[in-house]
Amino acid sequence: MNWVRHILVLLFAVGVSAAQGQDVRFSSFEANPMFLNPALTGFCSQTFRAGSIYRNQWSSVSTGLNSYLLNAEAQVYTNKRAKLGIGLGLEFLADVAGSLSYGSRNIGLALSLYKSFGLDGKYTISLGLKGNRSTWSYDITNADFGQQTSDIEGIPLNSLGVYDLSAGLHWHSQLGKQNAFEAGFNIMHINQPTLSYFENSTIRMPIRTNIYSSFYFTKDENYGFKPLIIWQRQDNNDEIVAGSEMSMPLNSLSFEQKSIAFGAYYRVMDALIVTARYRFNGFNVGISYDVNISKLTPASKTYGAVELWLNYSFDINKDNKRQSHIPCPVF
Repeated sequence: MNWVRHILVLLFAVGVSAAQGQDVRFSSFEANPMFLNPALTGFCSQTFRAGSIYRNQWSSVSTGLNSYLLNAEAQVYTNKRAKLGIGLGLEFLADVAGSLSYGSRNIGLALSLYKSFGLDGKYTISLGLKGNRSTWSYDITNADFGQQTSDIEGIPLNSLGVYDLSAGLHWHSQLGKQNAFEAGFNIMHINQPTLSYFENSTIRMPIRTNIYSSFYFTKDENYGFKPLIIWQRQDNNDEIVAGSEMSMPLNSLSFEQKSIAFGAYYRVMDALIVTARYRFNGFNVGISYDVNISKLTPASKTYGAVELWLNYSFDINKDNKRQSHIPCPVF
């Protein structure tokens, strides 16, 4: 089929190099949609959704980098007649590394507005904003510098706080009962907050941009496939990830839905990512593993990172019933 050929070309004809950006990143992009794009806040077929991710990276090279994400979101307003909805979400994020526990701890508040239109509301566009309060710090008691007032390597601050703003756009097209196309972009650190322990206003957090696209389709109404591609850029650093997930049902009961899924992705010039996921109605749990293939392979022994994640969505106004594979608003 022509559209399958186009998708494969899109995913594998990637000829640019990638580098890691300065921000926290997760390989399980869709495990927590609000982190990927604030426009996805509350963008779900059920009223409430909560999730978490834990990521451990580079533990074979040094003390390692640990990232923690926890968030909760809800559809706070829906109008079925106007096919309009508002989502609100709260997010906690921590990213620390090394013996100094250096890193950031963030709290964010996200707001989204989504509107469906077209025949039977098959098309949905969503806009989102997220405000963040971030605290960057390190444990000065374990530091070998800055202990004396005459220490020329002394750093005036060991903690600083900044505010920043993100904005995103998401598009969803329902293509039949179990097929869908999605695409979106997110711009983070729009205000480029100052980030310097020396109170240097010229050192700012670079703007980070991500653009993504995915297509979900089924074969014989059983096996589902979801090719995905995402491009991220921060300062002069680029990252491109492309691959696909395959899901399959474990039962066909009308009152419950069980499925498993496996995925494989390629982060250009950096890692191979393998994923596994289990779903039971609104409960999802998954794991991903990064096999490092970059120039750090001799030191990392191919170990890049492992992630564990889960999320749960539910609707207090409806009975537990079979839900679509496609997490789109239902008006």
